[in-house]
Amino acid sequence: MNNIYKAFAALSVGLALFACKKDEYIPADLEPVQTYVGADITAPRDIDADGSDLMVPFTRNKVAEPLDITVSLQDASGIFTLKNAALHYEVGQATAYAAVSYSYDALVPETVYNISVELASTEYASQYRPVVFPIAAKKAWQKIDAQFYDNWFLGKVVNKVLLKSPDGKELYRLMNPYTKEDLANADPADGDITFEYTGGLEYIEFSVAEDGSISWGGKNAVINLPMKGYDMTLHFLHPSKRSDTASAAKNKMVMDGIAQFVWYPVLGYDGSSYAWWATTSAALISWGGLDLNDLLAN
Repeated sequence: MNNIYKAFAALSVGLALFACKKDEYIPADLEPVQTYVGADITAPRDIDADGSDLMVPFTRNKVAEPLDITVSLQDASGIFTLKNAALHYEVGQATAYAAVSYSYDALVPETVYNISVELASTEYASQYRPVVFPIAAKKAWQKIDAQFYDNWFLGKVVNKVLLKSPDGKELYRLMNPYTKEDLANADPADGDITFEYTGGLEYIEFSVAEDGSISWGGKNAVINLPMKGYDMTLHFLHPSKRSDTASAAKNKMVMDGIAQFVWYPVLGYDGSSYAWWATTSAALISWGGLDLNDLLAN
C-alpha cells in the first residue's frame, strides 16, 4: 500500500510540474510589435528594359498605421534613376513601389546591367525579410503598337505588336501575325477552304534597307504559316522563288511607317513542289501612326 501512495505522490508532483511549465511557457514572437518591410523577391527581377519604368515592390507585415520609408538605388552604370526614394504606405496598404527609370537609348545591346534597390535604413529591416531587390536589366526589342492587314487571308485590319531590334538596325518582328482567333475570324480569298490552326509562327521578321526595300523570309524566302488547308501546310512564298522580279520589288516601304509585303500563298511546300493560287497577295504593316483603315478606304 505504501508503494501505491508513493507512486501516486510522485505522479501528482509530475503533473503539477507539467502544469506549471505549460502555464509559464509563452511562444516567442519573431516579430512581435515592430513593423518590418522587405523586398518582395517573389516579383520578377530579370527584366528586359523596353522603355517602361521598373517597378520594385516592398511589402510590410503590419498595415494598421501609415508608414514612410526610404530606399536607395545601387547602379554602377549611372544609367538608371530612382524616381521615388521615399515610399509611403496608407492605412491598410501592404505594398509600395519604387520606380526606376532609365534611358533606353543609353543601354548597350546584349549588355546586362545588374542594379539593386534596397532599404536605406535598418530601422524597418528584419533578418527574416530580404532588404535588397536585385534586378538584371538589358536592352530589349522595343515594343511598338502596329496594325496588320493581309488581303488574302485576314481580309481586314487587326491590331498587333511590332518589335524593333535594339542594336540600331532597321530590323523588325511582327509578333503573332496569325493567331487562332484570327483564323476563326478570317475571310480568306479562296473561301471554300477549311483551315486548321496548328500554331508555331511566333513572328514575321523583316528588315528595311536604306532605299526602303524590304527583305523577309530569311535564307529560304518562305514563311511557314501556323495553319493547314486541304490537310496541307500553308506557306507564303517570296516572289523571288518564282523569279517574279516585278512582284519582289513591291516589298518596300510605301510611305514612312508603312511596310508593304507581296507573297504567293502556297500549300504543301517542301522546297521543290507545292500547290498554289497562281497569284500574289499583299499585306501591310503600319507603325507610323496612320490608320490602315483610312489608307485602304482611299
